[in-house]
Amino acid sequence: MARVSGVQSLSSSVQSTPEKYGHSDDVSKSPELLQEFLKSGPKKELLRTLAKKEQKILVAAKSKMTELRRINNKAVKKQDTKKVASSLNNQSSSRKQLRKAENPSRLPIVTDQSTDFGHSNSWICKNSACKAVLSIDDTFCKRCSCCICHLYDDNKDPSLWLVCTTESGEGDSCGLSCHIECAIQREKVGVVDLGQLMQLDGSYCCASCGKVTGILGSWKKQLIIARDARRVDVLCYRIYMSYRL
Repeated sequence: MARVSGVQSLSSSVQSTPEKYGHSDDVSKSPELLQEFLKSGPKKELLRTLAKKEQKILVAAKSKMTELRRINNKAVKKQDTKKVASSLNNQSSSRKQLRKAENPSRLPIVTDQSTDFGHSNSWICKNSACKAVLSIDDTFCKRCSCCICHLYDDNKDPSLWLVCTTESGEGDSCGLSCHIECAIQREKVGVVDLGQLMQLDGSYCCASCGKVTGILGSWKKQLIIARDARRVDVLCYRIYMSYRL
């Protein structure tokens, strides 16, 4: 009796299941009704999920488009500002050039006249301690150069030079100077006997103007430097120089 009651309860439960979903026993038997049931239930849920995904994708795409537009707008603004700044700079530079053209500077133009003899009427002495302005007719600087070799000394030692000067107002002197070595080689100083041309007895004949002056002062300078010399070569050279004078 127990087994019969269990079977009846199972059959009644099976029959009651389709009634819960609003279908009868014929639903399980007909395949068309099953297909309609499947179409009506799960597909609607799939369509809803797909629609939601599409909406999310559209929202994300719209947000990306707005961001790209903002970035493009910023880039365009920067380019516009750069163009405006460059145009302003060009306008200011053109204005400055126009002002310079209208009001040119009045500063004198300095040109190197030491080598361009043909383009100017004067030239400047190359000696940095002199820098005298000379005419184009002058072949050497009479202020600092030797009147015989036409050269100058960077560190001029007056004891190695002879100057054409006047003694007790006798005659006019040119004031030019020369190296003692050059005067000795040209036989313009010391004891010189050239017959009728020139005779010197311990004096100096200027190579420029021919005026004769004494050399006692320069001879004493050689001896004083030799006395105070601390090197043998300087001592010997000064003694030899005084002997030749």
